[in-house]
Amino acid sequence: MLFDVLLGGQLVWNLTLLVVILCVAFIYAFFIRYYTNLKMYHRQPFLFFSSLILFYLTTGSPFAALSHLTFSSHMVQMSILFFIFPPLFLLGIPIKIAHLGLMKPKPALYAFAVLFLLYHFPVILTFLLKNSYYQKGYLVILMLLAFLMWRPITEQESPVKEKKRFAFLSGIVLLPACLLFIISAIAGGMNSPYLTELTATLCIAPSDFHELQILPPAYNQKWDQMMAGFFMLGLHKLGIMLTFRLGERVQQRELEKDNS
Repeated sequence: MLFDVLLGGQLVWNLTLLVVILCVAFIYAFFIRYYTNLKMYHRQPFLFFSSLILFYLTTGSPFAALSHLTFSSHMVQMSILFFIFPPLFLLGIPIKIAHLGLMKPKPALYAFAVLFLLYHFPVILTFLLKNSYYQKGYLVILMLLAFLMWRPITEQESPVKEKKRFAFLSGIVLLPACLLFIISAIAGGMNSPYLTELTATLCIAPSDFHELQILPPAYNQKWDQMMAGFFMLGLHKLGIMLTFRLGERVQQRELEKDNS
């Protein structure tokens, strides 16, 4: 059972990453306490700390290892990292330091879409996995681009119409990566060379599935590959909806503070 796996030492917690995240949280709390009028129970600090917790659960907890069980669970992890974590993090930062950036949003969006798609080509992924430093560097670049492409939607000063236009553009630009997984699964299914090789590269060997006793006996690779694309589409849409709704509440809080 999953509980036995977590306690059995097969999946571990990344304590080094936990220390780093706690340091980031401490620095943020210090900044909020002495350089802003925000309180720790206000919405922005809550969003920031929530993003750190989400990031750690996704990358440093035993659930990070579980993301390698199936292709769909891997895509859920990637989608949370790049479509949920960055906007929550940015919304939690005070306006004055949220403008930092080295690239304009549109080029960052295009670059992210291309690199994200290339990352899931077996030949590139196999090359990256042979050297963990290359893979980590690649993912860091993706994360920086993700922050840059979410910035226009999280900025409170940007007009709503421009935010919606950029959000629509991001959905169009990222659509090919989602459709690639879905169409490949429908067209080739388990016989698709692309998805078969990709699943074999990303996921734990099928012989280990039974040992971990996590996946159901009726696990179907074809449906798993299709669901990966749908999960990516859904989580990107969820990220946009959350960003707009939470951004409006943060902006409303700022207006109430200015009027008081």
